[in-house]
Amino acid sequence: MDVAFVGEFTGGEEVFRAIDGDGESSGITKDAGVKLEQTYCQRMASCSIPNVITDARSNRDVGHLEATTMGGIGAYVGVPLTFSDGTVYGALCCVSHEADPSLTQRDARFMHVLGRLMADQLER
Repeated sequence: MDVAFVGEFTGGEEVFRAIDGDGESSGITKDAGVKLEQTYCQRMASCSIPNVITDARSNRDVGHLEATTMGGIGAYVGVPLTFSDGTVYGALCCVSHEADPSLTQRDARFMHVLGRLMADQLER
């Protein structure tokens, strides 16, 4: 994946709180926000899209989104960051510019483990 990030859902936006990799190539910069309804992460957290999308450009649910077209997203894996009381803080996500048919639910399960650890730390 080209970039991994933690996004916080706040004030109707997803604000990028931590970024690793080439975020700028996807339009992702630290502490910048995008409208929540335009994000993969909000859709994933609300179960509108799956945790793993191997070919975003061909996917009917996200192929039309600005994040896909302008951000050049080819593949996506994301998991919600949920506190112990059920509050969703945001999401841990990874994106690449190219489609990646090798991504599976196993990748999402691994990210769920990382996401749980992150949510625990954020909650503290």
